[in-house]
Amino acid sequence: MESTYHPPLLWMNIAHSLEAKPFILTSSALNSDFAPFKSSIVPRITIADYVCRIYKYAKCSDSCLLVSVIYIDRLLEKNAHVLLTRFHIHRLLITSVLVAVKFCDDLYLSNKHYAKIGGIKCSELNQMESRFLQLIAYDLHVLPEMYEEYLGKMLSQESYGSESAEDAKTDFSV
Repeated sequence: MESTYHPPLLWMNIAHSLEAKPFILTSSALNSDFAPFKSSIVPRITIADYVCRIYKYAKCSDSCLLVSVIYIDRLLEKNAHVLLTRFHIHRLLITSVLVAVKFCDDLYLSNKHYAKIGGIKCSELNQMESRFLQLIAYDLHVLPEMYEEYLGKMLSQESYGSESAEDAKTDFSV
């Protein structure tokens, strides 16, 4: 029987933060710039469960997930015409985590491994990674002040786990 993984408070707060973003219900709002991220159906897995899956199998640092959220926000800021839909948030998330891992962590797994985690083909992930970098204009550096701002927001959210926000902050390492 497979053991249950319980991501730290930070990961769960990030998942709930992503779930709280406004989504539109139609896939027709996607334009060709965002086409690589479009799934043919809305994935049945919740964003929280998807984050748990990434936590369990990606073995990336906590800071990578936080940076991936910054990257998603950056993409949305730079591309005001892009609207989030349930048809592409999962693919966008696994791609932003992949990009963050490559930029932030010294050691990371292959694109093939991340594609398997995301339930997609490696060729699709490669295409999404390239498009993601173009959409954020290769703007990967995150200033310490911005990182701390996002970290503070995520840790100050209502606790979704059993540990307190203060405990999570104490245990968090960059």
